[in-house]
Amino acid sequence: MQAAKYQPRGSRGLAATRSAGFGMQAPYGDYVRQSNRETLLVAQIESAEGAANIEDIVNIDAIDVIFIGPTDLSNALGHVGDPHHPDVRAAIDRITKVTLASDKALGAFVGNPADALAWCDRGARYVCTGFEHLMAGAIKNYLKTVRTTEGDTP
Repeated sequence: MQAAKYQPRGSRGLAATRSAGFGMQAPYGDYVRQSNRETLLVAQIESAEGAANIEDIVNIDAIDVIFIGPTDLSNALGHVGDPHHPDVRAAIDRITKVTLASDKALGAFVGNPADALAWCDRGARYVCTGFEHLMAGAIKNYLKTVRTTEGDTP
């Protein structure tokens, strides 16, 4: 939290210039108050330690979202690349239950629309995917359409 928020809530640096004009609004006090109010702080629970300490993590005031990374969590729990393993599912279910009982938003990484809808049904309000997941199908479809014979490239 210290690096994400300005004084008095944190110790983030306050330089005179920022990309896209951030920090350029005057007076600085207004900018600092607005940034502290609007900066979203997301805790990624992707380790065994994070999963084990979820009750403490949801009680950190500055955190807005508890984000579950199922594949990284599967790796951390010794079930590499298997987010459906019973141990991983149990950890995810526990993180989900504790988060939904708190004032934090539940978040998850998904790879397809069905998983996104499933997480929304579970109560997630912060659902994201990688750009490559969104584009892979479209790119494959495009290449299939424009290639007329084996080995042809547009």
